[in-house]
Amino acid sequence: MRTPALWASLTLLLLTCGGAPAWAVDLANTDTTPYQVVIEENGEHFRFTIAPRAVLSGICSDCSVLLNNGQSVNAEDNDLITIKNGQMSVGG
Repeated sequence: MRTPALWASLTLLLLTCGGAPAWAVDLANTDTTPYQVVIEENGEHFRFTIAPRAVLSGICSDCSVLLNNGQSVNAEDNDLITIKNGQMSVGG
């Protein structure tokens, strides 16, 4: 059975292999809970689930990330977005 996290990872991989710009923002979920995430970039929206203790590299280059609890952060360049205790923070 394929999981939504697997599909999200495959989608992101295909996007990066398809001539998309080199994305530098990473997303790490340090919690033991999966989260629904929406990435907004250049007017497009990508919705997926990030698995517990997962790290996704190169999710975007300049974007907003919305967590299913309503929290939103902006990230760009070499930022790392971390989900910890249900809250997102951005660092470089």
